[in-house]
Amino acid sequence: LREKEMMNQDHHGEKAKKGITKLITELMPPGRLLLRDIKKRGKCYCSDFTDGLDDIKSVKKYLTSIVFLYFTLLLPVMAFGVLNSYNTYKAIETRKGILAQAFGGIIYALFAGQPLSVVQTTIPIVLFIKIVYSFGVTLFNVDFLTFYTLVGLWNGVFLLFYSFTGVSQ
Repeated sequence: LREKEMMNQDHHGEKAKKGITKLITELMPPGRLLLRDIKKRGKCYCSDFTDGLDDIKSVKKYLTSIVFLYFTLLLPVMAFGVLNSYNTYKAIETRKGILAQAFGGIIYALFAGQPLSVVQTTIPIVLFIKIVYSFGVTLFNVDFLTFYTLVGLWNGVFLLFYSFTGVSQ
Protein backbone atom coordinates (compact mmCIF):
# COMPACT_ATOMS: atom_id res chain seq x y z
CA LEU A 1 0.00 0.00 0.00
CA ARG A 2 2.83 2.37 0.88
CA GLU A 3 4.55 1.64 -2.45
CA LYS A 4 1.34 2.44 -4.37
CA GLU A 5 1.05 5.81 -2.58
CA MET A 6 4.68 6.64 -3.36
CA MET A 7 4.25 5.65 -7.03
CA ASN A 8 1.03 7.70 -7.24
CA GLN A 9 2.83 10.76 -5.78
CA ASP A 10 5.71 10.30 -8.23
CA HIS A 11 3.22 10.07 -11.11
CA HIS A 12 1.54 13.36 -10.09
CA GLY A 13 4.93 15.01 -9.62
CA GLU A 14 6.07 13.94 -13.09
CA LYS A 15 2.78 15.12 -14.56
CA ALA A 16 3.24 18.55 -12.95
CA LYS A 17 6.84 18.70 -14.21
CA LYS A 18 5.68 17.85 -17.74
CA GLY A 19 3.05 20.62 -17.57
CA ILE A 20 5.60 23.18 -16.42
CA THR A 21 8.12 22.00 -19.01
CA LYS A 22 5.48 22.26 -21.74
CA LEU A 23 4.61 25.80 -20.63
CA ILE A 24 8.26 26.86 -20.60
CA THR A 25 9.00 25.34 -24.01
CA GLU A 26 5.95 27.07 -25.49
CA LEU A 27 7.08 30.45 -24.16
CA MET A 28 10.79 30.00 -24.79
CA PRO A 29 12.67 31.39 -26.51
CA PRO A 30 10.99 34.72 -25.75
CA GLY A 31 9.50 36.32 -28.82
CA ARG A 32 8.98 33.05 -30.69
CA LEU A 33 5.19 33.41 -30.66
CA LEU A 34 5.41 37.08 -31.63
CA LEU A 35 7.66 36.25 -34.59
CA ARG A 36 5.29 33.47 -35.62
CA ASP A 37 2.37 35.92 -35.60
CA ILE A 38 4.34 38.50 -37.59
CA LYS A 39 5.33 35.90 -40.21
CA LYS A 40 1.75 34.66 -40.43
CA ARG A 41 0.26 38.17 -40.77
CA GLY A 42 3.12 39.50 -42.90
CA LYS A 43 1.85 37.67 -45.97
CA CYS A 44 -1.45 39.57 -45.86
CA TYR A 45 -0.19 42.94 -44.57
CA CYS A 46 0.16 44.74 -47.91
CA SER A 47 -3.04 43.28 -49.30
CA ASP A 48 -4.99 44.70 -46.32
CA PHE A 49 -4.18 48.17 -47.65
CA THR A 50 -4.32 47.50 -51.40
CA ASP A 51 -7.40 45.25 -51.70
CA GLY A 52 -9.70 48.26 -51.64
CA LEU A 53 -7.88 49.97 -54.52
CA ASP A 54 -8.93 47.67 -57.37
CA ASP A 55 -10.87 50.18 -59.44
CA ILE A 56 -12.01 53.82 -59.26
CA LYS A 57 -15.32 52.86 -57.63
CA SER A 58 -13.49 51.12 -54.77
CA VAL A 59 -11.19 54.11 -54.31
CA LYS A 60 -14.21 56.42 -54.06
CA LYS A 61 -15.76 54.17 -51.40
CA TYR A 62 -12.45 54.12 -49.54
CA LEU A 63 -12.11 57.92 -49.57
CA THR A 64 -15.79 58.40 -48.67
CA SER A 65 -15.34 56.13 -45.66
CA ILE A 66 -12.27 58.07 -44.54
CA VAL A 67 -14.06 61.45 -44.80
CA PHE A 68 -17.16 60.06 -43.06
CA LEU A 69 -15.12 58.62 -40.19
CA TYR A 70 -13.11 61.83 -39.86
CA PHE A 71 -16.21 63.95 -39.30
CA THR A 72 -17.95 61.27 -37.24
CA LEU A 73 -15.01 61.04 -34.85
CA LEU A 74 -14.31 64.77 -34.76
CA LEU A 75 -17.36 65.68 -32.63
CA PRO A 76 -16.61 63.26 -29.74
CA VAL A 77 -12.94 64.27 -29.78
CA MET A 78 -13.94 67.91 -29.48
CA ALA A 79 -16.49 67.21 -26.72
CA PHE A 80 -14.13 65.04 -24.71
CA GLY A 81 -11.30 67.49 -25.42
CA VAL A 82 -13.27 70.23 -23.68
CA LEU A 83 -13.91 67.87 -20.77
CA ASN A 84 -10.22 66.89 -20.61
CA SER A 85 -9.25 70.57 -20.76
CA TYR A 86 -11.52 71.30 -17.80
CA ASN A 87 -10.35 68.24 -15.78
CA THR A 88 -6.63 68.83 -16.36
CA TYR A 89 -6.70 72.65 -16.16
CA LYS A 90 -5.82 72.93 -19.87
CA ALA A 91 -2.88 70.51 -19.79
CA ILE A 92 -4.70 68.45 -22.44
CA GLU A 93 -6.75 70.68 -24.76
CA THR A 94 -9.04 69.98 -27.69
CA ARG A 95 -6.32 70.68 -30.29
CA LYS A 96 -3.96 68.26 -28.58
CA GLY A 97 -6.76 65.69 -28.45
CA ILE A 98 -7.45 66.01 -32.17
CA LEU A 99 -3.76 65.72 -33.06
CA ALA A 100 -3.24 62.78 -30.70
CA GLN A 101 -6.32 61.06 -32.10
CA ALA A 102 -5.11 61.56 -35.68
CA PHE A 103 -1.53 60.41 -35.15
CA GLY A 104 -2.55 57.61 -32.78
CA GLY A 105 -5.12 56.37 -35.29
CA ILE A 106 -2.60 56.40 -38.15
CA ILE A 107 0.05 54.56 -36.13
CA TYR A 108 -2.50 52.05 -34.84
CA ALA A 109 -3.83 51.45 -38.36
CA LEU A 110 -0.32 50.82 -39.69
CA PHE A 111 0.66 48.38 -36.94
CA ALA A 112 -2.75 46.70 -36.67
CA GLY A 113 -2.87 46.08 -40.41
CA GLN A 114 -6.37 47.50 -40.52
CA PRO A 115 -6.55 50.68 -42.61
CA LEU A 116 -10.01 51.66 -41.37
CA SER A 117 -9.57 50.98 -37.66
CA VAL A 118 -11.59 53.30 -35.45
CA VAL A 119 -9.65 54.66 -32.48
CA GLN A 120 -11.70 57.06 -30.41
CA THR A 121 -11.65 58.80 -27.04
CA THR A 122 -14.41 57.53 -24.75
CA ILE A 123 -15.73 58.43 -21.31
CA PRO A 124 -13.63 55.76 -19.51
CA ILE A 125 -10.50 57.35 -21.00
CA VAL A 126 -11.63 60.80 -19.86
CA LEU A 127 -12.20 59.43 -16.35
CA PHE A 128 -8.80 57.70 -16.45
CA ILE A 129 -7.13 61.00 -17.39
CA LYS A 130 -8.92 62.75 -14.53
CA ILE A 131 -7.78 60.06 -12.06
CA VAL A 132 -4.21 60.21 -13.36
CA TYR A 133 -4.31 63.99 -12.96
CA SER A 134 -5.58 63.65 -9.40
CA PHE A 135 -2.86 61.15 -8.51
CA GLY A 136 -0.04 62.99 -10.23
CA VAL A 137 -0.72 66.56 -9.24
CA THR A 138 -2.61 66.23 -5.96
CA LEU A 139 -1.06 63.14 -4.41
CA PHE A 140 2.52 63.12 -5.73
CA ASN A 141 2.88 66.81 -6.64
CA VAL A 142 4.51 66.13 -10.04
CA ASP A 143 4.00 67.61 -13.48
CA PHE A 144 0.86 66.08 -15.02
CA LEU A 145 2.13 65.59 -18.58
CA THR A 146 5.31 63.92 -17.33
CA PHE A 147 3.32 61.63 -15.05
CA TYR A 148 0.81 60.86 -17.82
CA THR A 149 3.67 60.02 -20.19
CA LEU A 150 5.24 57.72 -17.61
CA VAL A 151 1.90 55.94 -17.09
CA GLY A 152 1.67 55.39 -20.86
CA LEU A 153 5.25 54.14 -21.09
CA TRP A 154 4.72 51.79 -18.15
CA ASN A 155 1.62 50.43 -19.87
CA GLY A 156 3.65 50.03 -23.08
CA VAL A 157 6.31 48.03 -21.22
CA PHE A 158 3.65 45.61 -20.01
CA LEU A 159 2.12 45.32 -23.47
CA LEU A 160 5.52 44.59 -25.01
CA PHE A 161 6.22 42.01 -22.31
CA TYR A 162 2.85 40.33 -22.91
CA SER A 163 3.32 40.21 -26.67
CA PHE A 164 6.96 39.16 -26.43
CA THR A 165 6.29 36.27 -24.04
CA GLY A 166 3.00 35.20 -25.63
CA VAL A 167 1.03 35.50 -22.39
CA SER A 168 -2.14 36.27 -24.29
CA GLN A 169 -2.05 32.95 -26.13
